[in-house]
This record gives sequence, C-alpha cells and structure tokens, in this order.
Amino acid sequence: MPETVGERLAAAQSAAKEASSELSQTLKSESRARVEKLLEKSVAYRYKALEDNGLKLLQADRRELVRSVRDARAPKRDIAATTASRVEIWRSQLPYKIFPLLVSGIAIVAAIGLAAVAYHRTPQQWVTIATDRSFAVQASGPDGELADRTVAPGDRFALVRVEGNDGIVRDWVAEKGYRELRVPLQYLQSRQ
Repeated sequence: MPETVGERLAAAQSAAKEASSELSQTLKSESRARVEKLLEKSVAYRYKALEDNGLKLLQADRRELVRSVRDARAPKRDIAATTASRVEIWRSQLPYKIFPLLVSGIAIVAAIGLAAVAYHRTPQQWVTIATDRSFAVQASGPDGELADRTVAPGDRFALVRVEGNDGIVRDWVAEKGYRELRVPLQYLQSRQ
C-alpha cells in the first residue's frame, strides 16, 4: 500500500514515541537496579559512588542515594569498661566537681570569718561605772593612740570583753570611731 507522507510521519512519530518510552523504562529499571545495589553497600562506598561523575542515575534515585548517606548513623563502637581506670575517670570529672567545692569552701570560710568578727566586735552587755568618785583609765583611740581618760560615776559603756581583772569597754568618739578603755572589773556594774 502506498503510504503518504503524512502517514509515514505519523508512523515515525509513533515509533519514536514507543522507542522513547522503552528507553525511559530501560533507564528507570537500570537506575533502580544500580541504586538498590549501592544501598546494600557501606556508607563510605555509597559516598564514593556519589563522587563518581560517570554514575548514571535518575534524579529521584540520586536523591534517594544522597538521603541514605546523609541519614546514615555512625557505626557503633563498643568501648570496653577496662579502657579507662577509675582514677582517669575521676580525673576527667574533677574540673566539674572542683568548682562547686571551691565556691562552697570559700563561702564557708567567709561565713566563719564574718561570724568571728561579729562575735568579737559585738558587746557582751551594757555596764555603768559604779564608784563614788571619778578616776583615770588608759584609753586606746581609734587610731591606736594611747591616752588617759577620766571616767565619772554613772558613765555608761558597752563591755566588749574581759581580760584578767579588767573589763575592756568601748565608747564612741565623734567623727573618729570607737575608743577602748581598760577599767577594773570592781568598778563596773551590769545594767539590765
């Protein structure tokens, strides 16, 4: 039968379409077979295969291969408990334990020191001079200067401490600080 040009063109297009469809199916099946074979290999092997420019894969299969490399977990390494001694484990944890211990130690020492200073500086009681006449006592000023001071009957002081037969009492010197006086205990009377 004589064919016309239009019929031949239609037949050629149909044959080309069939060939293209067969080629596409062949490429899909070959690409799928390559990916499945690569997915059975190790991560390092798959990574090297991705670097190969000659690897013929379709985009979907290449993405699947890249995803399999990206999502792969590192191989588990079992570490035997005998690899590190207890001393080494303790030494590795020491920086994380020493800072809290150091801070706690400094806080405790500071608290004890402050308590000792407060106890030493806090008067024991209020006392009054209980004599019928004035007398001179030795006084140590805030600047450490020693001088004599006269105390009169009825003067009130804060008793800081007792040393032997003397009571160390304190009074305030305006704009200078506390002055300590050494007064014999027989002249001191406690106030309630």
